[in-house]
Amino acid sequence: MHNKYGANEFGEWLRSVMKEYGISQKRLAEELGMCERTIRRYVYGDVQPSGELMRRVLDYFESHLAVERNESI
Repeated sequence: MHNKYGANEFGEWLRSVMKEYGISQKRLAEELGMCERTIRRYVYGDVQPSGELMRRVLDYFESHLAVERNESI
């Protein structure tokens, strides 16, 4: 699956949404079952995200938002 976002665009978006929800790199890594270093590499645009990784991150934040709004997903 090819995505239209480059590593830098995804990293900027990820950094922004993590800040908005108050999610640290460490917490996101734990929640996604990844190493914190790997998350850091995405945040700083060192690595091009796969479509699968982008979907996992989007699903996580959609779930997080639903919980904050006290909605079921």
